[in-house]
Parts: sequence; structure tokens; C-alpha cells
Amino acid sequence: MFLEPSFEHPTLEGWGISLCWWANMCGKWDDNKVNDLVDMLTSPDGLNYNIFRFNIGGGDDPSHKDGHMCNGKGKRAEMDGFKPTEYSNYDWNADPGQRKVLQKIHEVRPDAIFEAFSNSPPYWMTYSGCSAGNENASSDNLKPEYYGKFCDYLIDVCKHLEQQYGIEFKTLEPFNEPNTNYWGANGGQEGCHFSAETQSNLLRVLAPKLKTSGLKAKISACDETNVTTAISEFQYYQKEGDIIPLLGQLNVHTYGGNPKDKSNLKDLVNELGLPFWMSETGSGGTGIAGNLGLAQRMFEDLNNLNPIAWIDWQFVEEGNDQWCFVKGNFSQQTYTVVKNYYIRMQVTRFIKKGYTFLATGRNDLLAAISPDNSELVIVMLNTGTDEKKVDIDLSLLKSVSDKATLYVTNSNLDCEKMADLSIVDKTLSYEMGGQEIATAILSVNAGDGVQGIQKNIPYMIVPRVGSSVIKKVGDGLQLAVFSPSDKLQQWIFEPLSNGKYTISLESDGKRLAMTDNGSYYLALTELKENDPSQQFELLSIGDDCYKLKSASNEKLFDLEGEATTVNTKVGLWQAGATGANAHREWYILPVPFAQEDSENVSVTELTEEDNVYFYSEESLLKMIHLSGKPLNIAVYNLSGTLLYSKADVTNRSLEISLPKGVYLVKCTSMQKRSTMKVVVR
Repeated sequence: MFLEPSFEHPTLEGWGISLCWWANMCGKWDDNKVNDLVDMLTSPDGLNYNIFRFNIGGGDDPSHKDGHMCNGKGKRAEMDGFKPTEYSNYDWNADPGQRKVLQKIHEVRPDAIFEAFSNSPPYWMTYSGCSAGNENASSDNLKPEYYGKFCDYLIDVCKHLEQQYGIEFKTLEPFNEPNTNYWGANGGQEGCHFSAETQSNLLRVLAPKLKTSGLKAKISACDETNVTTAISEFQYYQKEGDIIPLLGQLNVHTYGGNPKDKSNLKDLVNELGLPFWMSETGSGGTGIAGNLGLAQRMFEDLNNLNPIAWIDWQFVEEGNDQWCFVKGNFSQQTYTVVKNYYIRMQVTRFIKKGYTFLATGRNDLLAAISPDNSELVIVMLNTGTDEKKVDIDLSLLKSVSDKATLYVTNSNLDCEKMADLSIVDKTLSYEMGGQEIATAILSVNAGDGVQGIQKNIPYMIVPRVGSSVIKKVGDGLQLAVFSPSDKLQQWIFEPLSNGKYTISLESDGKRLAMTDNGSYYLALTELKENDPSQQFELLSIGDDCYKLKSASNEKLFDLEGEATTVNTKVGLWQAGATGANAHREWYILPVPFAQEDSENVSVTELTEEDNVYFYSEESLLKMIHLSGKPLNIAVYNLSGTLLYSKADVTNRSLEISLPKGVYLVKCTSMQKRSTMKVVVR
């Protein structure tokens, strides 16, 4: 993986968790135990969380107490409301557990960011008389005549918590997964359906009330359950015209959504121009495999959605080790830390508020750099049971330390500090164990970063929604498995005086062009001066991603049939609506090792001083190493799969058994790094 220090990426506002429902229970525990839980959650040496979502309970009909919610999600889901009836006074003694946890967090984390959110209005404002939802779970439950009183209720609770405890809410979210059929009367938790239309109507009531309330909080919306539903609702807000200006933040949950959906939502968020949180997620599973599965979702969210905050659902749970970080017994006030705690710590302890994420092009890697560009954090994920080699080329950074601090969590280790990793020739290499997450921290000087596309550097063009690269095949373009030695995958971007670019093959200089007949497919043609068919506009959408637009017909580079598989053809097609163009967006990333000598075949000398030669004989790759100085060796097939690696080789000779074929050998000495093709005969 080639790490490019471009600073077009989001700056982290923080990591967080909801206080609903666990704080409802744990906040009633002995003070020392509550303090311990809060410390584990907020300490810089623990999870280092600084964002917390306070649930403003609606409160259910008192006659339902210890009833349907206890039979569904348990006693924890019976959240107190602050106004038991329409005409009663506010009960500010309600919800003591969650309020206590909120206060303790405020004391130990002065930098904490708070959001208030609602799952349902009070039962007495609803059609069903139940805060779990309407009789028809696909119908709205808040009566229109109570829109104003519901908004007043949310604002009054926020004002009381600020005046009583000094807690300011950054945002107020009036919905939770609103446009779903999850919330039915006598269900397992508070919930309320709102269509996109009724969401908009309620926001029109809430916004002016909040503006005149004296609170600094902005409205966030819409906390939808999955990415695709959020796209349609944000598009509805946008179409209405007056809704987006009422908001201060966009929220989404990622219980559903693939990388393509997430990329499409990110495009829409970019256009809407508001701060963006992933405000809730979680998942089941079994053991460490389930925990790492949720970590995989986290990596996909951060690499494709690019939110400025990523927020978990539950901190303490009974009866499982998946939806939580601490497994507890609410009645006995006992608890134990589970593996999920250490897996999440591998990210949140080291990538801190204010760090900037870097594009990796891979959903098994996260990379972020400190505000002063002096510390780089790389988190590596292996959800499989087999070992996995990770190589990260850091050569575009101005300087890199020769060591990286390493922390590892796996079935046997809990965020344990390991022996330092050596950085050899600006390359970090690590052999991951099966089902492992590892974090490397190293000192760097990132310089000014790579600003835009550079001249005379070979680039690979990678679809935002895939991991293959564009390659010349015949007279056109197709997706192919990446191979760093394949010159038909390497492209030169030449800037023109009109702000556009020509895109040519590094190997023969032929330029990409719209075909003469204007058909879908692109072609490679001989150089023509001032020919618009050979000119393209690079429209940056951030995160090293671009839309590549033809100067001739304004159409975009497009994956045929929206496919991402190898051999998919690449052509030109008009842009769709915002939120539907992820298959027309591309990473433009430098080719790893592109400047190295990679054309020598069968016999290659690394340097005269080292006197290292590679050759083949009878299905063996052989090395002669006359100096005996330490070498690092890695052998790949032409699809980029690592077949063999060994560090600090001092053998004068070495034999590696391989089938007949062509292989790529990367060899690094103290003096030089070289990459070469070797034919095993």
C-alpha cells in the first residue's frame, strides 16, 4: 500500500457513544463503580471517547411499566420521561442514572461534546398512547397538533441540563431511525415513525423555537438506520429547498450500507456542506470474529463515508460480548471488560481528536496524521484466520523515523505494546497474525503533503468503489488486478494551460480520448495538439478522489453496468443525481515502486557494492549475495500477491522453490531498493 500524505481528508472531531440505555442502569450503581466505567470510557489511556449522546426519554404510559419494553429490550429500555402528563410539571428528578453518568463525564472530560436525541415523544402526544410506536409501525405516531409541544419538550430538557449542570449541547436530534417500520405499539423500546415529509414539517417548527431559546445547539438530522434510506431523505430535504438551511449537522447510522452506498452518501453530504457524523452502529456475532467484523464496518465507514465523528451504540450490556465493551450484570452491579474494548482502543486511543485521516485505498487500513504533521498512526486489520503481510510505502513523506511503536490485540493479547517495528527504506512491513488488529505509531515529517496531481509521476486509476485498476486492454480500457510492474496500468497526467489534463500511457505515450464516433468507450490515440477529445477535467471531490470529465462531451469516466469486477469496461457517461455517482469516481494514486528498475529479467544486480544477483534454475528462484550485508526480500506474483518474504537476510546464497512463471522480487539493502521481474524456468 502506498500512503500519500494529501491533506484533503476529514479532521476528526472525536469518538463517542450513546448513553441510552446502559447509563439508565449503571448510573444507579455505587459511585466508585460508576467512576471506573466513566474512566474506562473517557481516559486517554482507555477508549479516549469525547462525544456522548444523551437520550431525552419520552416516557411511556405508566400502566406499561415493567411490561412490553422489559419483555423486549429489558428494563434498561424503559427510559424515564420528564413530563408524565400533558398538564403536569416537569419532573427533573427523572432519569437519575443517565443524568449521573452525564454529569461525571462532564467533570472528567471538559472537552466533551454532547448531543441530545429523542427516540419518541411522550406517550400522551401519540396516536397509540404508547411511546414504542403506532399500531401500524409504518405510520407516524406523533399527532400534528403536538408538534409545537414536542419541540418545546426537547428544548426545555436541554435548557434545564445546561442551567442545572452547565452542560451545553452542540446538537439536538429530534428523530431516531424515523422512516422505518421498526416502531410499533407495545414494542421493545421507544420509537416513532416520521416520513420524510413529516420530518420536514417538524423541522420547520423546531428551528425557529430553537433559535429563540437561548441555546447554542443546532439541529442534527436524520439518524436514519441505513445509508440508502439516508440518501433518499437528504435528497428530499434538498428538494424541499428550505430544510437544509435549518440544519447544523447531518447524522446517519450504518446498520446497512455497502462501500458504494457510503461513497454515494458522502458525495451528497459534500454537496450539502454540513458537518457529518456516523452517530450510531453496532452488530452481533460470536467471539473475536464478531468484534473484528464491527471493526471492519468502522474501517469502511471511515474510508468511504469519511464522517468527522464515529459513535458506538452501547458501552455496557448483559448477556453478550458483541454490542458492548463491558459485560455487566445490572442488578448485581458487576462487570468485566471484554475483547471488543481492546479492539476499539486500537483505533480510538491512538487516532485522536484533531488528527486528519489519509486515503489508503483499502478497507483493512486506517491512517491518520497529527495536527502538527509529526505523528502518523496506521491501524491494520486482519479479520481472516490466516496470517497476512502488510507493506506500506511511506516514501512520499518528507522524513520517517526508523522505528514504529506497535500495539496488538488478538485472541491472546489486549492492546499490548510489542517490540518496535523497523522502518526500512521508508517502508513499514508487518506480518499480521490471524484475527488481529495492530496499530503502528511513528514520528514523521509530512512536509506540505502532495497537493493535487504531479507531473511526470506514474499514477494508477482506481475506482472509488473497487480495488482493481484501469488498464489498457486492446484499444480500450478495462479493470484489472493491480500489478506494480505492469506498464499498461501506469498513467501520466499532463496539465494544460486551459486547466485540463491529457492522460497518457507511461509506456508508449498514447493518449486517452473520446472515440471519433462519440460512442461510450474510450480509446488510446496518437498525440494531437489542442484536441478536445484528448482533454479531461479533473473534478476533485476530496479524499484523493476525482470525477474525470471529457472536455468534448462533458461526460464522466464510468464503470459499465456499475460493475467493479475485473474485466469491467470503462467508458464515458453523463453524471447522475448527486448521491448516485460513486461508480463514476476515481482514486488517482501514485504507483508503488514505479521509479524502480523493474524490467530486468532472470539475472539482476542490485548494486555493485552489494553484489546481489537473482536468477532461476530448475523451478527455483536463486540468489547469490556476495557481500553478506543484510537484505529484506519479498516475492510477489504479477497479480501482486505476496508469496515469500524474509527480513535481514545475510545468507550468501538462497533458494526459493516456485512453479515456472514470472515473479516480481522486491529487494532492499542499506544502499538501495530495487524491484525486478525474474523468470523462473
